[in-house]
Amino acid sequence: MSRSLFQGLVVGVFIFVLYRYRQQRRALIGLPPGPRPLPLLGNVRDLPPKGCQEYRHWLTHKDVYGPVSSITVLGHTLIFMHSREAAHEILEKNAHKSAGRPSLSWAVKACGYDKLLPFLQNNETHVRGRKAIHRQMNIPAAAARTSPVLHVEVRRFLKRVLDCPSIHEPQLTRNSARLATAIILKLTYGYSVDSSRDDPLVKLIEVESKNFTTIATPMAWLVDLWITYRPAPPGAAFKETAKKWKALLEQAVDIPYKFVIDQRKRQSHRPSFVSGLLDEVLHDKSTGDGQVDSEEENFIKWTAITLFGASADTTVATIEVFIAAMIKFPKVQEKAQEEIDRVIGSGRLPCLDDRDKLPYLDALTKEVSRWSPVVPMGAAHLAQEDMSYDGHLIPTGAFLLPAVWWFCHDPEVYPAPDVFDPTRYLSPRNEPDPRLVTFGFGRRVCAGQNFAEKTNFLSFAAMLSVFRISKAVDAEGMEIEIEFELNPGVVCHPKAHAYKIAPRSAAHAELIRSAEAEYPPEESDAVHLDFSKAAQYL
Repeated sequence: MSRSLFQGLVVGVFIFVLYRYRQQRRALIGLPPGPRPLPLLGNVRDLPPKGCQEYRHWLTHKDVYGPVSSITVLGHTLIFMHSREAAHEILEKNAHKSAGRPSLSWAVKACGYDKLLPFLQNNETHVRGRKAIHRQMNIPAAAARTSPVLHVEVRRFLKRVLDCPSIHEPQLTRNSARLATAIILKLTYGYSVDSSRDDPLVKLIEVESKNFTTIATPMAWLVDLWITYRPAPPGAAFKETAKKWKALLEQAVDIPYKFVIDQRKRQSHRPSFVSGLLDEVLHDKSTGDGQVDSEEENFIKWTAITLFGASADTTVATIEVFIAAMIKFPKVQEKAQEEIDRVIGSGRLPCLDDRDKLPYLDALTKEVSRWSPVVPMGAAHLAQEDMSYDGHLIPTGAFLLPAVWWFCHDPEVYPAPDVFDPTRYLSPRNEPDPRLVTFGFGRRVCAGQNFAEKTNFLSFAAMLSVFRISKAVDAEGMEIEIEFELNPGVVCHPKAHAYKIAPRSAAHAELIRSAEAEYPPEESDAVHLDFSKAAQYL
């Protein structure tokens, strides 16, 4: 680098930091309480250390600074809400001011995620995308398409678990991930996964989903603190990562969308989210030429890929939490199985129509989401206008972070919060439904909540109807105790632990096999895809 270029870069950085410092000084006036910032750098020393669970780290602020606290980092303001009332006031009542999303330059723009629904600001495209997901996935009319897929894939999931009765967490994660991706691929694109072997589209989507989860963490990438409004310095290593992730994302968006288009041309497509949106667009077009313009095409395919980033990883984490809860609280498992046996019997597997007849199991599903919410710090909102709360300023551009884990473990709301107890939602206790906070707030509530709840209920009901979930046994025949801990991240997975899943009886094992005979593995549609460009990123 030439001396003049270096000097120019130093001057530019100095001016930028000075500008940020002045912004920080102005922002500190009237902010909620928080630790004292350093000059220029703000509260960089107060960010969570590497490997620390963010929700645990920020929980310490509640006792020191109260239910609403703040920090600033290089001019960025972060507001932490450890009060349901504050979250409701800021994110629900003032949803028109707080429905934005942090637009981190590295995460969103450089990696190509600026078209993805969760990262859009609260604009017309965002609203339209949410309505499309609700229309295609949640309304009663959509159940005729979505429910059969759920039932079939859950039954195939049971067979995979049956083949691995005493296993460790990685195998459960793989089986759960295959369940989630098989369901979403079939519903989104009408794509069939061969459940007996690895599928290249599944692998592509899983890698993209991990990238999505990684970049969704506010302040996870130090580069975003410096270049929010600046281009990245030439030669920086993160530029190569961004370039690779963007190319992989574009392949994950284009390959399955092209599959639907090709299948429609052959008139061999299956009902799906993408095909349904294409039908809507073509029906509304006045030209009748059967073509979709580039603007509509981009809207459809980028809305479609959102279903993966929003659901696949959370489904896997939720099943992992369920398994851990059943091991640590065996009496709950026994009570749920007693209800299933009494209401359904042992001659068939549960279905979604049984949900209203299984109140304890339905309450168990709620308790899984409360006992260990898989997104414990919620999804960050962005203040789009200045607001005030309890005499404090919530400035435009502030990151708004609801402490969902604390909302679910506040002993004043949920007595004995560490105890897994589904009866807390039944009469006479009738404690609040945790899904009012675990699925988001205001205009950012999860658009696929209804479908996610169905997936969780059916997965748990099916597993409990045929399996006994228990502690693993070591070589000396002693039970292996598990310590339930979470890995850090936006979506928090439990740390790996040993466990055992075995059929409740020979008859239950046969019931699983009969379901497989009724719904044998399908031939993968991967033969219809072109992975020549995507292979280098896998």
